[in-house]
Amino acid sequence: MTSPDHETALLAERIRSAWRDLRRAGSTGAVRAHLYEPDAPLDVAQADALDLIVTNAPVRMNEVAALLRVDPSTATRAIAKLHERGLVTRAPDPHDGRAVLVTPSPHGADLHARVRARANTLLAETLDAFQPHEREALATLMERLVGAIDDRRLDVTDHDLTSTQPTR
Repeated sequence: MTSPDHETALLAERIRSAWRDLRRAGSTGAVRAHLYEPDAPLDVAQADALDLIVTNAPVRMNEVAALLRVDPSTATRAIAKLHERGLVTRAPDPHDGRAVLVTPSPHGADLHARVRARANTLLAETLDAFQPHEREALATLMERLVGAIDDRRLDVTDHDLTSTQPTR
């Protein structure tokens, strides 16, 4: 791996800091309370899991982990908490008895719809500070960034796997 040039390193630091601040701002107690009222807020991992389950249902447990980009045990814990709150159901996969399918419960789907609508409204109000072409550019660049990060994550995983293989 090569070191980035000075200008790229400075830009990377600005983006990393902004990313951290976005994560923190979106997960503050006040924001989460507003989004979930009157229900108790989900933690970030549970909210992400519910969002992906609603979007992709029915989904296998291992697919939830892959979609969340986390270890299967992390996804299992998040799904267990969602199940305890009555937000998802788990059932054996009729095509593979070893697999479990997860779907949102009616309450989970309702909560998700309400939170998503409130979050989109809050974000749309925030984006009022930007010109229409800036909003479009921001969305496009963020989507490209996520894709590039996913590609890089796969490259790093492939590198890690090949670098740990014993040589003969």
